[in-house]
Amino acid sequence: MAVAAAPDHLFHLRNNFYLGSFQAAINNSDLPNLSPDNAVERDCLVYRSYIALGSYQLVINEIDSAAATPLQAVKLLALYLSNPHDKVKFVNQQLRA
Repeated sequence: MAVAAAPDHLFHLRNNFYLGSFQAAINNSDLPNLSPDNAVERDCLVYRSYIALGSYQLVINEIDSAAATPLQAVKLLALYLSNPHDKVKFVNQQLRA
């Protein structure tokens, strides 16, 4: 007897993100009753959508040092992309930290 898979609450959000519909992903990201892991994944997809739209500073300002590790990685991506002239310097600073 096969076990039914749990519903994927993030399917439409992921689908919009992967299709490049970043604004639709942001607009439809208010999903209630998510598990903590799904909430972090949702936040990552939403912030990555903001990065894809060029809103680096919003992501940098919103994600603080107490955020989950995946969100910290998204913040580093925003920091990296926000300054196109000093990417090598930024990477070196992050490796030393």
